[in-house]
Amino acid sequence: MSRQPPRTSLFDQRIETRKGNASLADIAQRTAHLMISIKNRAFDTALIDHFCHLVTQYFAAGLVTIVDSPYIHNITAETSDPAEVARRTTTLAMLSQERSRNVQRRIRHNGATGLNFLPWAELAAQTPAWITAEVLAAYNRRGAFHAAVAEQTRKIRGARAFVMQEESDAFLLEEIPPLIWAYYGLAGGVADFYPGPQMPLFWDIDRGRMAAELPRISALAAGHPGHVYVELIRRTASSGNGAVARIETP
Repeated sequence: MSRQPPRTSLFDQRIETRKGNASLADIAQRTAHLMISIKNRAFDTALIDHFCHLVTQYFAAGLVTIVDSPYIHNITAETSDPAEVARRTTTLAMLSQERSRNVQRRIRHNGATGLNFLPWAELAAQTPAWITAEVLAAYNRRGAFHAAVAEQTRKIRGARAFVMQEESDAFLLEEIPPLIWAYYGLAGGVADFYPGPQMPLFWDIDRGRMAAELPRISALAAGHPGHVYVELIRRTASSGNGAVARIETP
């Protein structure tokens, strides 16, 4: 297996672990996992091709997940009209199918035979019920966990989050349990690849700072080698001088 980075890469990687920064070689034993936010335009052909190259050159296996159903909460946070909810939900499903087909085409084009699809619905179904229950209980306690979720929602959705805060928070409350399971429950452990910084809450969980509100999840994390997060950073036109432009989560 080659250890040379793609020569035509448009991206750099910033790798963070519980113990600090790392290299691709340090995390090669993990399963590379790209979770594609269905409405995030940063997941373009160049990024998917780069991920395929990284999996082929550094990792024994990789996963791709299209994160789709949590976005239904954004729809219901913005409208209560049943017909509009149904129309937008249908559009979301069609977009998910289209993105899945496009990604699979790129995987075949790049010959990334070690990459497999893990649908969001399947990942969510694998997630133990107790994880979801503990997340919801912590949120309803309205302590530090609730505040962290609400803050992240406002970062993502801006002023829209203040109109229907709890409905907007529901997106993250559906997303967090499967991510926890992916990080600490999937065999071999995953390295999460994403074009933007990790949500601070996940590092708080990984480093034991949420143990009072998430005791079982914190124990699961403590018994694991630790979360690995790979931020994909697109190079600027002036990349010859090392400058990079971070792609923020929309």
